[in-house]
Amino acid sequence: MTIADLKQSLDALAEKIPGRVAYAFEHPASGARVERAPDEQFISASVIKTPILMEAFRQAKAGQIDWEEILPLRDEDKVGGSGVLNVLHAGLPLTARDVAVLMTVVSDNTATNIMIERLGVVNVNKFITDHGLSVTRCVRKLYDMPLIEKGIHNYIAAGEINYLLTLAGDGRLNGPEWDADLIGMMKKQQYREKIPHLLPPDAVTATKSGSLDEVSHDCGIIYLPNGDWFALTICFGDLKGREDDTNRDAANLIMAMMALACYRYVAETI
Repeated sequence: MTIADLKQSLDALAEKIPGRVAYAFEHPASGARVERAPDEQFISASVIKTPILMEAFRQAKAGQIDWEEILPLRDEDKVGGSGVLNVLHAGLPLTARDVAVLMTVVSDNTATNIMIERLGVVNVNKFITDHGLSVTRCVRKLYDMPLIEKGIHNYIAAGEINYLLTLAGDGRLNGPEWDADLIGMMKKQQYREKIPHLLPPDAVTATKSGSLDEVSHDCGIIYLPNGDWFALTICFGDLKGREDDTNRDAANLIMAMMALACYRYVAETI
């Protein structure tokens, strides 16, 4: 399979989605890269947790946050959506690393808001802009309904998120040791119905997905058994129906097929 064949396959699958599609694929070992609308803006859903996590690791490395410091759960922190903290008791002592793990592994929205407050939204955005990103922005906590009703959202672009993942995979984001720890945390993510779904059992994925009624995304680093890897980010926008609609299963399957096409391309180029 050539890189042109891969793009043709990805675009053919993208055309099956009744909405906007953007993707970014990069295989650093070969220099192969293919994109579709990499700078297009999408409401972020939980994929915004990826740069938030990266800023948390940057601050941990810089000594601005201690992974062992306690961030107690408060009733005012609790929000809906994914996660478990919103049903646990106020006062629960959580380390900063616990919060990062919950934000990443089970996509806990309450944990995310605790982390945003601890890091500072200004610092998260400085991390984003310091890496040259112009579309991706974190401007509010999750489930901030007054701001949502005003149309204020967090945004991502497929190419920008994939760029950050490629830096992490190369150990050039916060340094090899810190980036390996970050990727190790992402490898434990439990939502596997998108990019990981159709990959071979011996593939290892470090991903962060996100969904709302109008969008469905996934991003991550995918490792082959020999240690080779590639970065992939896929964004679907302007979807119809609810997030838990059965039509979303079909969209997730197409995303999984796109990831499998990328995996096969890399496997064949080794």
